[in-house]
Amino acid sequence: MAMIFNQERWERLIKSLDFVTFRNFAKHYLQEYYGTEEVIVTDGTGDGGNDAKVIVRGVDEKVNIQFTVQEKDLKTKIFEDVAKAKENVDRYGFQPTLMFFYSGTVSESKQKEYRREAQVQYRINLDIYDRKHLASDIEHMPALRDWTLRTTGMREADLDVRVPLDSRNKALYEILTGGGVVTDVKVHFILAFICYFLHEKEHAGTPEISEYVNNKLSTDLGSRIIKDYMQKSDAFECRSGQYYLTAGTRERIDAIKSDADEQIIHLHENVKDYLENNGLGELEPDDIIEALVGLYTEYFDRSLANAADVRSDNREKAAVGILKDKIRSKYPDMVEAALSKATKDILEISAESEYLAKWSTTQMFTQMFKANTLEEYVTNSVMDVYLDTQVLLPLVCHLSKPEAEYHDVQYEAVKILWETLRQFSKSVKICTTTEYLEEMGAHLWDAVNVCRLERLIDFDSVGS
Repeated sequence: MAMIFNQERWERLIKSLDFVTFRNFAKHYLQEYYGTEEVIVTDGTGDGGNDAKVIVRGVDEKVNIQFTVQEKDLKTKIFEDVAKAKENVDRYGFQPTLMFFYSGTVSESKQKEYRREAQVQYRINLDIYDRKHLASDIEHMPALRDWTLRTTGMREADLDVRVPLDSRNKALYEILTGGGVVTDVKVHFILAFICYFLHEKEHAGTPEISEYVNNKLSTDLGSRIIKDYMQKSDAFECRSGQYYLTAGTRERIDAIKSDADEQIIHLHENVKDYLENNGLGELEPDDIIEALVGLYTEYFDRSLANAADVRSDNREKAAVGILKDKIRSKYPDMVEAALSKATKDILEISAESEYLAKWSTTQMFTQMFKANTLEEYVTNSVMDVYLDTQVLLPLVCHLSKPEAEYHDVQYEAVKILWETLRQFSKSVKICTTTEYLEEMGAHLWDAVNVCRLERLIDFDSVGS
């Protein structure tokens, strides 16, 4: 069961803190930030006007620190503290930096404006730690997180979203399906797992990477093979025998994970809203999502089974039954019509979730890989390729006179596309729509009329 960090809820919690609690929150933040227990709250007395002092291994860091929950005249407050920081730099040799902790929010544009003014007018580097900044950091600061939960009496479940999903699966899906032309799907699949492993691990040698891949995919690949795969990929770089993700690959996976977490939270909120608005508030969104995951997994498992095998249908019905049973467990007297409607509504909510489909697809890919059927599945799958009018028109021209030469980029591209599709004719089904055919027919009819007109008029004599 995954816990997904919900920044918005943590921001609201930070906003609700009174000054004393927020001051202690900032103190614990500084302790974890600097890796020291010696952070002394000074309340701005006898310290050059600072609100705290940081001691690291017996040495005063001489950093300017201010705390506030004040919303009125915030800019005035900030620049009063910037002026104090400037005085501390000049008189006491402090660092030319001000760490300004604020329980409210300062927009990016305002922060940029204030930073520029502080730098230009006071030569002070202004760092504003507003609730958005602090909530973002707390995800990676376990000690501060635990202190905040203990102090406020909140539970982790009240702040984070607890769902039976893992953003790893969407990341794997995106890595696997985002690699362009895949000539060896098994290699690409292995590389997807390695990418995610190094994203979490930072760096590793080939023996450790090989062990991870073999455990995850039930394979028996040696370090030499893994090394060869990675050396041929531009997703990795090797330094001193350790493999790292390239900066571009890491950024891409960061973006995928962030997007996945947002989708999980969105699904959770949609299910929760539906239950509360339809008299089903006794049901836990987590339990419903767990049932949906089981249903989706069964659906994709079914795609691997023989279509004529009636047991596949039975499994799918059983999966839908799990969802109904979840609802019935809290509402045993619900009539069948209402139960079916609730089930249908929840399934429609899940159908809007791109995440669930990709999550289940990744599960399917992994199981197929373990069963050594992934390559066979991809090889034998028939893909529909739809051609629109912009492709159909040059294609008709090419097929009507294949020997003709017409030096146009689009025309040449369509010729190459057609030859490529012919090479994969066993695994590709070429399709179009009635609308595209009608549009193409209209264009061809116009072209015929232009040709007739050209025969009647000597355009060269008319001039350009």
